[in-house]
Amino acid sequence: MLEEMIEECNAEIQKQCKDQELVKLCKTIPGCGPVLSAVICTEIGTMQRFKSAGDFVSYCRLCSTNKLSNGKSKGPSNVKNGNAYLSWAFTEVDQYASRNPVIREILQRLLRKYGGLRVKAI
Repeated sequence: MLEEMIEECNAEIQKQCKDQELVKLCKTIPGCGPVLSAVICTEIGTMQRFKSAGDFVSYCRLCSTNKLSNGKSKGPSNVKNGNAYLSWAFTEVDQYASRNPVIREILQRLLRKYGGLRVKAI
């Protein structure tokens, strides 16, 4: 019963998003299947609403929000600003993509660069 409902939901998601160009582009990312592609595309809407790549990364909750003053932390700042669904979707894509040998090597290089901080490397 539940599996049938899940299949119906997946079929409806694919039907709604099958003609969108952004969905097709997202599916080319290793680890990004039809459901994650649909989530990402529906939550982003149109890319023209973002002035820069930094604005987009901030909206996806993928950048640091710490406030520093004289090297001291002054609180977490705008931790909850942005889109939680996009943050979740990109984290899931990362987990699946890191199974790809090419991406795994890039991730290992970034881990060495950032001293083993997986969150920063991702």
